[in-house]
Amino acid sequence: MPGELSGVILQPSRYDHIDSLYETVFMMQSHLWLEYIRDANIKRPVSKEHRC
Repeated sequence: MPGELSGVILQPSRYDHIDSLYETVFMMQSHLWLEYIRDANIKRPVSKEHRC
């Protein structure tokens, strides 16, 4: 019984750790994308002004 309980408790914690890892990577990627889009939006008006 104790072994089974510990197994049941350990497995979800492992999956939670993996989920948190993926969430962290996803958050980092989305943050980079937001920065890239923000930079692109900042650069677009400048390039338009230079074209005009």
